[in-house]
Order: sequence, then C-alpha cells, then structure tokens
Amino acid sequence: MKKSFRYMVLSLALILGVSAPKAFAGNEDRSGQAGAPELLINPYAASAGWGNAGMSFVKGVEAMYGNVAGLSGIKSLDVNFSHTDWLKGSDVRISAFGLAVRVGESSVLGLSFFTLNPGRIQETTTDSPDGSGLGTFKPSLMNINIAFAKSFSNSISGGFNR
Repeated sequence: MKKSFRYMVLSLALILGVSAPKAFAGNEDRSGQAGAPELLINPYAASAGWGNAGMSFVKGVEAMYGNVAGLSGIKSLDVNFSHTDWLKGSDVRISAFGLAVRVGESSVLGLSFFTLNPGRIQETTTDSPDGSGLGTFKPSLMNINIAFAKSFSNSISGGFNR
C-alpha cells in the first residue's frame, strides 16, 4: 500500500511538473543587468593580490572587504590607505581608507571609505552611438562601510558590515 502511494505521488509530481506553466522572474527589459558591481572590487593590495584566496586568514582593516570577522584580530588600532590605477591603461582609479579600533576586550568597530573614479567617459545617445561632438562626463562612486566584529573565543569570531 505504501509503495503504491509513493508511485502515485511521484507520478502526480511528474505530471504537474511537465504540464505546469513556466514561471519568469524579473523584468525582461532589465535582463542581464546587475547593481553595484563596484562592491565586488577588493581595494586592498594584500588580499586582492592573492585573488581573494584565504580570506579567512585576513586580519585588520582588510578583512572588512571579504571576512569581517577577521577585523577582531587587531590589538588596538589599525589604519589602512590604498590607491591604485585599476586595470592599468583604463584610467580607472580606486582609493580606499579604513580605520578600525578595539572598543572592548573582544569587540572591534571599523569604518572604511572606498572611491572609484572611472575617468572620462564619452557621452552617447541612441541617435549618436559613437558620441561624436557630445562631450564627456566624469562619474565617481563612493561607498562608506561601518563594521563590527567580536571574538567569542580564540578560534571563533563573527561580525557584520553595514
């Protein structure tokens, strides 16, 4: 009896799965777009140089990017500044500043600023896709990050970014 009930349920699931209408999510006009890709760029040299491998071992301000729990590894104060010409030749510049301070026996508070300047971009329109004679514009992006991390033991830490 139980076996035949299982077969009936399986058959019903297959029938409904095949004949069910397809579901679509999102807006077709915006397919292929993503928001805020600059949040995925690691501005700190040491962890970015490793290709973000071993993020569980990163300590200090650099940990605010990939593993905020590593922020709890500082002793009293950690300050970090970085500036780079990202993707050399593309005129994209990245600057980052981070500050972390121990606020308790096992708690750390951090603050970081990240700016991205992609340089001059040619203006284009649907009527003039090559942008001839339209001029240029110079956008810039800034992210501000506040983080908190806490050590629960010698081997367990946690934290969050906002």
